[in-house]
Amino acid sequence: MWQHISELDKLPLLVDLKMCGNEGLEVLSYETFTQWIIARIRNLQIFNGSEISSVDRRGAELDYLKYNGREYFIALSQELSTDKQSWENFYSMHPRYKSLVEKMNQADLSKLVSALRIAVKPKPRLFSSPEGPAGRLRKLKATVTALVKYERIELNYPRAEEAQGYAERLISDAIRNGDCHKHTMEMADYWLDEKQLIHKLFKVLVPRYKDSNSSYTKLILGPRTYPGFHAGTAILELKGNPFPSLQPVTQNYHYWLHNVLLDEAKREFRSAKAEKNDKPTEPVATEN
Repeated sequence: MWQHISELDKLPLLVDLKMCGNEGLEVLSYETFTQWIIARIRNLQIFNGSEISSVDRRGAELDYLKYNGREYFIALSQELSTDKQSWENFYSMHPRYKSLVEKMNQADLSKLVSALRIAVKPKPRLFSSPEGPAGRLRKLKATVTALVKYERIELNYPRAEEAQGYAERLISDAIRNGDCHKHTMEMADYWLDEKQLIHKLFKVLVPRYKDSNSSYTKLILGPRTYPGFHAGTAILELKGNPFPSLQPVTQNYHYWLHNVLLDEAKREFRSAKAEKNDKPTEPVATEN
């Protein structure tokens, strides 16, 4: 259906369009369906009797770019390699996407797609479940829920490291899109088992981190038992939590009074030693 709608963009005089009873409404909300129509037909001015303002068009085109951004990245990366079919398929489904990217001056869509602020290590994690992938997801959801609820949890390192990425992405999307964005609300509803925490996510965590320039979470290795090896535990916490810091604040002790006096004494000692070494030795007279 969407390919046929995109064909309407080839009619430059099409400015008024009315549609009803479409199959797209079965999988999309009416608001999203309307935005996709506006984004795909560039000259459209009236849709179903409602006038389309410049603000409405820009918002619809931005949401369209965001919604299909991940698919665009995948198709673009495969186009740069040997697989051209994926890009052709994407372009046939979204013929206006490339022109919209150029219009928004967003050749790099990193500003439209949330990026993690933590380093993701490219290695398999030793985190499995006897219940299979479904059990693994349940554990991750329980971990993210506990992190948002308690703001500091202790668990095994592989699960903490993997859950950190999902928590970072959830908070990032909440800050970027707000609580009126359909897909962000669906992700919050999926990852937070206790639904009252959705309110905390948008009303407590979003105001806390909206001006942050670093990651929202912190991963700390658990205590090491002596003697012995690391037990494999970790502490995952939200930054800005009300608990005391687990790591001491590093201070500069160089300007403390006794350190200044010691440094000056060492400097004088070295200067005196250097002068003594540089002073020529007098010859010693011997009696015949």
